[in-house]
Amino acid sequence: MPNVTLSQFSSLNEQQPNFQTNQTYGLSESSSWIHGRHNIKFGGDFKRVQFDLIGQANSTGTFIFSGFATQAPGSNQNGGTGTNSPSGVSTSGSALADMLLGLPQQTAIQAPYQKAYLRANIYDAFVQDDWRVGANFTVLAGLRYEYFFPLCGEARPPGYARPRQRLRLRRRGHAQRCRSL
Repeated sequence: MPNVTLSQFSSLNEQQPNFQTNQTYGLSESSSWIHGRHNIKFGGDFKRVQFDLIGQANSTGTFIFSGFATQAPGSNQNGGTGTNSPSGVSTSGSALADMLLGLPQQTAIQAPYQKAYLRANIYDAFVQDDWRVGANFTVLAGLRYEYFFPLCGEARPPGYARPRQRLRLRRRGHAQRCRSL
């Protein structure tokens, strides 16, 4: 439903559509090795992150009715604005009548150009040692490494029949091809 503004009444507004889907697929594996007083654990993870969004601030449109089309002839006394009051609202016309006639004073719409099909891979690996030095003393030490690939945008929406092309988003809005992830 579009936003409808009637200057003499309350407006009719609806939340604009904004769709987003977040999906993460993961695979992880870990193993343990016990050797003497050491309990060594190691492993890694792989995650595939997908973030799809479609939306825009005014994708269903806006209609503004002010009574401009139904005002009395000769009531244009405010410098060509079509109103005779300092507030800019027509006092002789009816915004409701303009709406019923389908004659808005102003309209606006924006195409839902905010589309993003972003993808990223995340890798991590770890190693951990649980070393029992004595009966009452244990040392636990570990190392972890994580790598987050930069977000890449698909050139076509998911499910498109042609082979996939990927674009890497850079700071200045330019796009370049991504390696296949």
